[in-house]
Amino acid sequence: MPTTLDPIEFYKTRTRFLTPEEGGRTRPIDWTFGSYRPDFTIGGETFHGAVFMDAPKKISPGDEADVEIAFWCCKSHHKFTPGDAFHLHEGPQQVAEGTILEKGVKRYTRFDDSPE
Repeated sequence: MPTTLDPIEFYKTRTRFLTPEEGGRTRPIDWTFGSYRPDFTIGGETFHGAVFMDAPKKISPGDEADVEIAFWCCKSHHKFTPGDAFHLHEGPQQVAEGTILEKGVKRYTRFDDSPE
């Protein structure tokens, strides 16, 4: 059954995942709705609670992808703007770098796999 979430602020980004040689991940991300939650660093400040809301199903090291990121934890409204550069981290390891392309607000639909 589809679940509609309240409108939330999101950022459309162009994100490049580092290769293992650059210190990035060794395995691809197999993405499903809200399942990948890296730390987000911008302007020297790190934000926890970043969530991939829309992305390609599989993102391999070295791939560049357009990804929508929102924040489900803590502060959900930010002053990031298109053109701002950022990094994604898994713990202390930087795994990606990117640029914000667009800022907006939208309602996401999640499909619940549980029976009705």
